[in-house]
Amino acid sequence: MPNGHGGVPFLGTPIFFAAMFATFAGLPLKTLLGWAWVAICLVFAALVGWRLAYSLHMWDADEYGGAYTEPDVYRRAVRRYRVLALVYTVLTVAVGFSILWWRGLP
Repeated sequence: MPNGHGGVPFLGTPIFFAAMFATFAGLPLKTLLGWAWVAICLVFAALVGWRLAYSLHMWDADEYGGAYTEPDVYRRAVRRYRVLALVYTVLTVAVGFSILWWRGLP
């Protein structure tokens, strides 16, 4: 929406995907789905890391499609986002797997 009204709030998507991870990790689906349950949960954990990197490093630079950000600042933000998205994704998948390990793997 124009003028910053509406849209997705800051850190909205990482919180949403974290809630989805917690929902799937908390449901008693491991006997029904087996390792597919683990895969679904880890996909949600990876999405948390990916969207967390965007929210932290691209939020201000990508506002209005990057139209009001200088090109060199935008390129630096994109570079930082791409590198740290990989780092955050690996970290959140590791944390998610450790939670599933603690909960009990199938």
